[in-house]
Amino acid sequence: MNIKGVKIFDPIRVKIRDILQEFSGEILKWTILFLDGVTNKGEGKTLLEFAKQVNTSKNGIAVTKEELFKISDRFFQIYEIVVIGNKDFCNSHRYNNENEMISKCSVVITLIDCACWEIYSKNSDIIQNIKDKFNNTEFI
Repeated sequence: MNIKGVKIFDPIRVKIRDILQEFSGEILKWTILFLDGVTNKGEGKTLLEFAKQVNTSKNGIAVTKEELFKISDRFFQIYEIVVIGNKDFCNSHRYNNENEMISKCSVVITLIDCACWEIYSKNSDIIQNIKDKFNNTEFI
């Protein structure tokens, strides 16, 4: 079986932190390509400005995994996010289509309209671990 990715249909209980922890053995450079959501009370303007910066940047915003944890903790709810992980930054940029992004990047994590997570990885063991760890999943 050629596993490309896994879809999680439980985005309320499964947070990006939970997904990123499955990549703890991987040394990757992370980039946020898109971000939209509702911030926690008191986090408003600066975090929304950051989201705008992410969404209008030429190649997304490079972040560490720890920074991704902190950013996600400042949101009450993330509606949509696109995060890519690569061994180096040469593939960390925006793509014209999703298939190209999935084929070039080591990891692609997408939350789609608060409905589901889609996670793609070149490491099929991680995809299998995610499928086994979380409920309400399917391979894609």
